Amino acid sequence: MQKTGAGEGTLFLYRKTLQGFVAATSKPLGELAWDYFNSLPDSESIIKPDFHKTAMLIKGVEDNYRWLGESWPDNRYLVIGLSGEVYPNSQHGQLRPISGWRCVYDLQSNTFSVPNDFADNNAKALAPPVSLTVTAPPTPVIAPSAPPVEVSANKPDANGISEDSLNDFLKAYWQANLANDATQYAGNFASQVNYCYKETGMASRDFVEEDREKLIQAWPTREMTETSLTTKVNGQDALVDLGYNWHYSGVKGSKNGTCALKLSLAWNGTKWEITSYYEKVKLK
Repeated sequence: MQKTGAGEGTLFLYRKTLQGFVAATSKPLGELAWDYFNSLPDSESIIKPDFHKTAMLIKGVEDNYRWLGESWPDNRYLVIGLSGEVYPNSQHGQLRPISGWRCVYDLQSNTFSVPNDFADNNAKALAPPVSLTVTAPPTPVIAPSAPPVEVSANKPDANGISEDSLNDFLKAYWQANLANDATQYAGNFASQVNYCYKETGMASRDFVEEDREKLIQAWPTREMTETSLTTKVNGQDALVDLGYNWHYSGVKGSKNGTCALKLSLAWNGTKWEITSYYEKVKLK
C-alpha cells in the first residue's frame, strides 16, 4: 500500500517484464477496487466517503488466506479491504460509513468479486444509513419583551463543534479498532500524541500506524465488548474513559482480557483527534 495523503492510501499492482516492473492495471488497483464497490448495491446503502479513503491488502497472500477459511489455488487471489470517512459538516460530525469492507481480485481474469463467505464481514463493515435531514423543533413561545431566540437542532457552536460530534468520533474510533486497517486507525490521532507505547517523547501518527500494524499482523481477528464509557467536554478539549472486554486470535493462538482506556481529545477545527492515549490491559 502507498500513502496518498494524511490517513489515506491505495494499492498498486505491477508485473515483471524483461524491461523491469510495469503497471499491471490501467490505474491503481485501489482505485479499481473502489470503482467495483461503487458499482454494487452495497454502495447505495451508505453516504459516499470523501476523505481518509484507503484500500489495503488484507494479510494472507503467503498462505492463500487459509486464516479466512479459504482453500483457493496458489497465487491467484488478492483480498482487498476498503475504508473511508465522510467529512464533517453543519448537519453531522465526522462519519465512517465503510470500515474494512472486503472484495477479491482475481489475478488471472483481472476481475473483482465478493465471495459469499464475506457477507457477514461486509455487513458489519457498512455503517447504518445516516439521515442528513435536520428537523427543527417547534418555535418557542417568547414573551413580547424578550429578544428573539434562535433555535437549532444540534447546531455547531462557534468552534464548529456539534452536540453529536464526540459521539460520532467515538463510533468511528470503535469501528477502526475492529478493522484491520492501520492507516484508518491512526487517522484518529493528532500528528503528535502522548502514547503509552512510546518509551520517550511524543509519538508521531506514523509511529501509531506502525504500532497498530504489528497488532493487526499478530491478532487479525479481534472482538471487543464495551463495559463502561464516560466523557467530559470542556470547550475544544475532551476526556474519554472507556472500558471493554476483548478477545484476540491469530497465528499464535488466542487471548482474552480487559482494557481501561483513557483518551484526551482536541478539536482541530473540523474534527476530534486523540492527543493522549493511555491504556491498562489485563489478561484473563
